[in-house]
Amino acid sequence: MEALFRTWETSRGIYNGFLDKYTLEQLNFIPNGFSNNLIWNIGHIIVSQQGLIYRLSGNGTIIPITMTEKYKNGTRPSGNATAEDLEEIKSNLIPLIS
Repeated sequence: MEALFRTWETSRGIYNGFLDKYTLEQLNFIPNGFSNNLIWNIGHIIVSQQGLIYRLSGNGTIIPITMTEKYKNGTRPSGNATAEDLEEIKSNLIPLIS
């Protein structure tokens, strides 16, 4: 179990690095042939983890329902993510590992 948490922490650290390294414009860019962008994918990682660990076990998720609705399966960016969206993702990325 410890190895799983280390792997999870490492990958979340890499995603956090992307959020710090790229501008909001770069994070919002959707490449030709794709339906989402980097910031959506990182938000989706958070929402998917919450769904798999909490919702499917019959518990409530920790993140706001608005975040779930924005990044759940079947969604795609409806516009550019804002600085507030970026902060919401950053504030949930690492702390939600445990």
